[in-house]
Amino acid sequence: MREAANIDEGEVVAEVRSGAMVIKPLRPKVVDIDPLVVDEILGEEGKVEEEKFKRTS
Repeated sequence: MREAANIDEGEVVAEVRSGAMVIKPLRPKVVDIDPLVVDEILGEEGKVEEEKFKRTS
């Protein structure tokens, strides 16, 4: 199927539209985000996971 869709390698997305299978290469979205925002989000996630761990032990 990859050869028929001319997709050599990488991940693909397959879906059915109007009774036909459509195969497309998956191209991740590129976004511009402040690294400080990423650190803040990951820090919050770490706190949540730490609280879960404390409750289960």
